[in-house]
Amino acid sequence: MALLGRLAPRWPLLLAVIFCVYTIVLLWNVFTAQDLLRSAADARLVADSQRRAIAVADFTAERRNSAVDLAESHEIEAYLVNHALGMSLQYGLNTNLDAIEQRFRRHVEQKTLRGSPLYQRIIFRDEEGKTLVDLQPHAPSVDLPEGFEHESKVSIQTESHRLIASAPVLHKGMYKGVVVTVGSLDQLAWLLISSGDAVTSSAGYQELLVGPNGLVITPPDPEIEVDPELAQALARLPEDTLQPIGANPDRRTDRRGERRADRRADLDGWLAVRSAVAGTPLSLVTLMTAASVYGHLASRLFLYTLGAFPVVLLFAAVAFDRMRLRAIRFEEKYAESDRLRDRLEHQNQRLSEEIARREALEQDLLDNTRRLEEMADSLKTSVARAEDASRAKSEFLAAMSHEIRTPMNGIIGMTELTLETTLTDEQRDCLTVVKSSADGLLTIINDILDFSKIEAGKLAVESIDLDLHALVTEIMRSLRVKAQEKPLELLSELAPGVPRRLIGDPGRLRQILVNLVNNAIKFTDQGEVALQVDARPLAEDRVEVHFAVRDTGIGISAENQRRIFDAFSQEDGSITRRFGGTGLGLTISTRLAALMGGRIWVESTLGEGSTFHVTLPLGVGDGELVAQQPPELKGKRVLLVDDNAVNRRILCRMLVQWGMQVTEVRNGTECLAVVGDPDIRAFDLLLIDYEMPDIDGFAVVSALKGIPRVYDLKMIMLSSGVIPGHAERCRELGIHALLAKPVAYDELLKAVQNALGEPTRDTAPGTLPAARSSRQAAKPLKILLAEDNLVNQKLMIRLLGKWGHDVTLASNGREALEQVENDTFDLILMDMQMPVMGGLEATRLIREREGADPTSARIPIHALTAAALPEERAAALASGVDGYLTKPLDRIELLDLLERLAMASGERANVLA
Repeated sequence: MALLGRLAPRWPLLLAVIFCVYTIVLLWNVFTAQDLLRSAADARLVADSQRRAIAVADFTAERRNSAVDLAESHEIEAYLVNHALGMSLQYGLNTNLDAIEQRFRRHVEQKTLRGSPLYQRIIFRDEEGKTLVDLQPHAPSVDLPEGFEHESKVSIQTESHRLIASAPVLHKGMYKGVVVTVGSLDQLAWLLISSGDAVTSSAGYQELLVGPNGLVITPPDPEIEVDPELAQALARLPEDTLQPIGANPDRRTDRRGERRADRRADLDGWLAVRSAVAGTPLSLVTLMTAASVYGHLASRLFLYTLGAFPVVLLFAAVAFDRMRLRAIRFEEKYAESDRLRDRLEHQNQRLSEEIARREALEQDLLDNTRRLEEMADSLKTSVARAEDASRAKSEFLAAMSHEIRTPMNGIIGMTELTLETTLTDEQRDCLTVVKSSADGLLTIINDILDFSKIEAGKLAVESIDLDLHALVTEIMRSLRVKAQEKPLELLSELAPGVPRRLIGDPGRLRQILVNLVNNAIKFTDQGEVALQVDARPLAEDRVEVHFAVRDTGIGISAENQRRIFDAFSQEDGSITRRFGGTGLGLTISTRLAALMGGRIWVESTLGEGSTFHVTLPLGVGDGELVAQQPPELKGKRVLLVDDNAVNRRILCRMLVQWGMQVTEVRNGTECLAVVGDPDIRAFDLLLIDYEMPDIDGFAVVSALKGIPRVYDLKMIMLSSGVIPGHAERCRELGIHALLAKPVAYDELLKAVQNALGEPTRDTAPGTLPAARSSRQAAKPLKILLAEDNLVNQKLMIRLLGKWGHDVTLASNGREALEQVENDTFDLILMDMQMPVMGGLEATRLIREREGADPTSARIPIHALTAAALPEERAAALASGVDGYLTKPLDRIELLDLLERLAMASGERANVLA
């Protein structure tokens, strides 16, 4: 009764719900019945397709069985018996072969399909593959499937459109030959069913056989012509599953190849089912119209429309019921306000209790504060332990660095010495790989040490004068060879407003830029890598320099852009990745930029390239000079020929800055057209690139020799790399200079002035010196080598001896002291870590003896050690060494030292003389 009382006010909604439930049940039954009918139709069609596929399989099986009957015939058995008895063709075997041929011919005449022979050809071969009987001896050869000698097989040859059945001939359990029957695949077409032409039949139905390589077999009068593309699509359909076919307006044509207006233009609305034909690679595909299969079923759109009616009715009933309920709730709110007043009084009482509880919590807070102070003391103890652990880690890294660098010095040094000897090409290639691998390992060691120093907070940056233009030129030159290996276009561009003299840390700035440009070259296979530099003022004596390294490489996905700056991360992080490295380069660069007050970020699109940006606040040096226009170059006309638009823009900016008039062309053809045009005033200078798509630079210069008006034209050739023979070719063609790209500002200015016959001058301080090569010092030196490692002893003795110096060996610091007491030396190369007595103690003792004897000359002592940490360097300098050489040894640095000492020794000898 209570339930009826609650439901009575909502009787309109109840009636609507009952009506909707009744309608939904009816519609559900209709939908269920429709699905059952559809499933039954699908099952019937699939069963028909399977039954038809079995019929085709039975046909092919009958071909195989027929070949087996021929192989087991008494004619062939008689031949095998006589052959086993040793009969020859002259005495009996010819008769057996004639009998076999007659049996084959009778078989061909008896086996027909719709009046046509089933077999085109029957062959009998012996165990050696020799054909004994062939009804068509001049027909093309027949290739049998693999394993035909073990069991009977049926194979389909798409190219020759043949159905081949083979059966092995066995005699006393041994293979003695094979019987092969050959028939046309067109015979399978008579087994297929088609509803006929669309004009004569309203029911669209057709069977076809599809096989590998686009093989299609259709009924004699097909309604649908199937091209190879559609056949391959049908062959990929799921087996024994009814599937719809998508629309394709050009697939259905009549037999004359012309579209008929009374036929449908596509296969939209058609269904297909594929069943495999057992024992063959063929599949039976049945095509039929959806209307012929589901035409008796009601439209789903109509049923969905009926299903919307109860929903609309239900919504209307709910809306009416909500309006009635709102009126009832409005009356109930008045009664609710009285209850709220009572609850408010109750809450006041609870508030008083809460105040008392909070006072108790304050007391607990005081207790917790006391406990926190105790925890802070405990934390200080933990911090001290962590510092001890960090110090132990630093000591471990220093020891590992020394232990690794010592054998690395031997590997790299001995490899360089061996490469300077006479070697075969294979030996030189192997040793080059060894040196490259050793250099790569050294880079990894340096990255790990830098990362560890940054993590420990022991890496500091300097603030000294630096020449930004010279630094960029040095970086691009050092990476030029690596870019040429791809090959890539390596470009550098400094905006006109970028100061030349800055204050910062040139070593760390070079480390950041080399890492970014090196990464760009590593992940770029073609195109270009460009370094662009610009600046904006921050204050009177400070600027923010913006470096952008742009490449056309593989790009970085949006997900990886967020993690590539993390330690040990790469864009290609798979185990089988193509690109090596530790994944520390970007992390170290990011930390270095942060230490210098800047930041690094990346912009990239996957597959299109990346641009890494670095901004650093740097001071402006006192010696900053404003670039002046050379007056002798003002007004000179220059023809610039380069297919790279970015390179043309960079070179044009430099030339225009010197007051020259520049004409740009993109290739050699345009260059010849411009120079040969009599209406264009002659040029003073030709600046041309060697590598261009249509005509290379040398071919253009050779063609220009035939134009009389360019006899006085000065020419400069640009190339992405110095290639053997190019310098000689330039001399032959009268080219004044050959410059490797990217071309530095000072280098290009000097070449232009020389080409135009103007005297060169230093345009700015800090011009880069020429690259050094291996050379000997001016005077042989007497050198004391203090080294305990046998490999490094051999390396240094051979290297210094090769350069003509006299080397005395000491295996530890005590022996070095004894040698200094007994002899005089021009230089001491001192290892820091040796048994008996280390290098630091030996150096201090030598300096103490020199200080005690005012008449003794100070002997130059240079550390030669694998200890590369800053604190180890500082300790060595404090002990009295004059220089610090780290292992693996930099030969150029050692040569510079020996050259300076030899020159100083020569000057002292002249003074004494």
